[in-house]
Amino acid sequence: MLELLDAKVEVLTLMHKTDEAVQTCNHILEIDSRHANAYIALATIYQMKAAGEGKDYATIIVELLQKLEKIEPEKVSYYVLAGALEDKGDVDEALRIYQKAILQEQNNDNSSFLESIYSSIAKILTKQKKYPEAIAAYTTAIEYSIKEFGDDSFCFETYAFMRALYALMGDFRNTNEMEGKFSAAEKLHTKKSPAFHDEKLASMYKSLNKLGVQERATTSKFYDLVLLELKIQNQNQDIWNTEVEKVIDSVLADVEYDKDTRAIEKMRLINRIRTK
Repeated sequence: MLELLDAKVEVLTLMHKTDEAVQTCNHILEIDSRHANAYIALATIYQMKAAGEGKDYATIIVELLQKLEKIEPEKVSYYVLAGALEDKGDVDEALRIYQKAILQEQNNDNSSFLESIYSSIAKILTKQKKYPEAIAAYTTAIEYSIKEFGDDSFCFETYAFMRALYALMGDFRNTNEMEGKFSAAEKLHTKKSPAFHDEKLASMYKSLNKLGVQERATTSKFYDLVLLELKIQNQNQDIWNTEVEKVIDSVLADVEYDKDTRAIEKMRLINRIRTK
């Protein structure tokens, strides 16, 4: 039952029915207050709501992830928790949690997240006027960016931040060095970016062109099937029919086509029900 309710939450989230998704998560927690997936889903939904509504849900996200940490700490995204703490204004605690996020992402070998984490740390340290520590954090962020992209073409903004910090410290030799690195990285980025962005935009256009027409009907159909299975399970019956298989085939085709994120998310929740 809870796995199906989890799937219902994911479908509602995909359909941007965030209020209904929140209600379903709360219903899950009424059944089992230690159900980790509900806390994860709620934190994700409130991140979406914050971005879409322009409202501050940082306190709610922090409370949810701190509750999750007491239940299953390995499932907490410490990067998200630290960011919410920072948004909430609790920067000292945010710095402590960012250190946990570093260990977590190092275990996942995730250079992109690690670059973002160190850049976030550097920004906090800059506000605290701890300029040498901020420079060290930015330097590490650059190392991870180079590891991710093969060069420093995405580091020109970081070099600009470091240039400003060295200027504040009165270190004009390093200020000039950062100016040179900023210019070189910006030129490299400009040289690479048209091809890089054209490729990304072409892929996005292909995804949207193919899935845009299908997504609402496919997701709505799957949502109806989830609700039907929930209803029948309550009557101690079973269901897995050709209609569900048609939805699976459609989603598998989307995933095979171009690995679109939304298609992959749909397949993940289908697999959750299929293997229950």
